[in-house]
Amino acid sequence: MGLLELPSELLMAITQWLPSPATFVMVHPALREAAADRLYSDITFTWSRDDPTPRIRLLLRTLLERPELRQYVRTLNLKCDRLVLPVTTGEQPEAFQLEDTGLDIAEEQLVAEIQSLGFTKHELASGWASKIRLGNSDAVLALLVALTPNIRRLSLSPKWTVDLTYLGIVFKTALCPSHLTVGASKLPTYQDLTFVSLTPLFLEEHLFDAPEEDNILALFYLPGVEELGIPIASRSKMNWPYERPPKPTSLRSLEIHRLREQFLGPVLSVCSNLQSLHYRWLLHNGVDQPHSETPLDLTEMASNIASHCSCTLTTLRIDAATQLSPGYCDDPPLKFSGSLAPLKELTALEKLGLPWPFEVSVTYSSHVNSSDTKNSGGRLPNFSALSRPR
Repeated sequence: MGLLELPSELLMAITQWLPSPATFVMVHPALREAAADRLYSDITFTWSRDDPTPRIRLLLRTLLERPELRQYVRTLNLKCDRLVLPVTTGEQPEAFQLEDTGLDIAEEQLVAEIQSLGFTKHELASGWASKIRLGNSDAVLALLVALTPNIRRLSLSPKWTVDLTYLGIVFKTALCPSHLTVGASKLPTYQDLTFVSLTPLFLEEHLFDAPEEDNILALFYLPGVEELGIPIASRSKMNWPYERPPKPTSLRSLEIHRLREQFLGPVLSVCSNLQSLHYRWLLHNGVDQPHSETPLDLTEMASNIASHCSCTLTTLRIDAATQLSPGYCDDPPLKFSGSLAPLKELTALEKLGLPWPFEVSVTYSSHVNSSDTKNSGGRLPNFSALSRPR
């Protein structure tokens, strides 16, 4: 019995043992479909120093030309270790510019494809298509995600997340429909998307103000999300992109970037079943002014965590970092006050990771200063059976 006579299930099993399913395709055109699942199911790109042309644009061209391949994409993992600079038109940075790879798709075709997904406003579709042709990383990535209905995992390293404008629009339109978009959107519902990790990058020479519409918060409305890592802008009032707050009952693990401690409450209040929280606290005077300029309040941080996750949280990790800000020669000093005592309310906690100064209330470098040496940090309550999270 030849390969062409084997059932599709057996052909799929054979491709699992091949170093590259691409070799399977070259045996016979009829075997292409069996190999397509392996070829496109796990898309992992590292834009390396030696690769001047990011292949993500070639992937986009393939999915536009062959729509039948879109169903196979389940993982999109984008990394970058090149020294690349974002396009800038002012103080706020824009997305990184992908170098030209000869994407020979007419702008009219891109506009038509974008409008077919439900983005009928010509101004939006035309601007989006234009940026794709120019190599805007956010515009390219957003269309890729819009074309992959069965995606399960989305992971973006820094440099891919400097600007998330178009990606936010895609998720808001798909997950938070307004009365104007109900029935018009042809976007996926992302029922299978359970893992999303967006690691932000804050550039020293730029300001990062809270956007008027934080559309990327639509990720909290994913119907089956289990693990989520997301940068959240600090603002006086939580600005959910939908008329009702989300209820991510399946969310078990949350990693929060950017958000200051006084605004943790509205986010954690919707995470009723959260088991693991990684809070990456950052001091960068150019991010979300004026909230970035206030000292860290340990009591408020601990209270916000404990009041919303007391019975479910088993793993808590808190990081604290400072970063050079526009117009400064040195990192800003980290000033904190208060106590972590409210964490004693976390009755289910098993693993805890903290910056050492938060626990022992001492200065550990020239960049860490306490505004209240007697009350800053504070000793933690005596937890039993605690270990360090890995």
